[in-house]
Amino acid sequence: MASLQAHGLATQLCGLREYGEEQWEGFAREASALSYASPLLLPGLETRYGLTPLVYPLPATECLAVVGHRDVLSDQVFAGLFKLIQDDLNQVLAPFPAAIQWLR
Repeated sequence: MASLQAHGLATQLCGLREYGEEQWEGFAREASALSYASPLLLPGLETRYGLTPLVYPLPATECLAVVGHRDVLSDQVFAGLFKLIQDDLNQVLAPFPAAIQWLR
């Protein structure tokens, strides 16, 4: 948020208590509003709300995590399940190969 605010962005609280696409990403329909969205969601958001990405980059990094209880993560079955998740994510993220870094 500090990086965004340094650019004059992220100055208005959204006040959402639960996620809703129309209230979060769709908020940017307003002519004076911006909202954050994953680059993967942009094609759908452009179609549904007429949104377009900013024409300049922001100093933001998107992260995705798989979080679980240590008993689940240490179970020998988990490695195979995680491989399925990772394969699905790699397929979805295929258009952005240079921007992906897996951490373990």
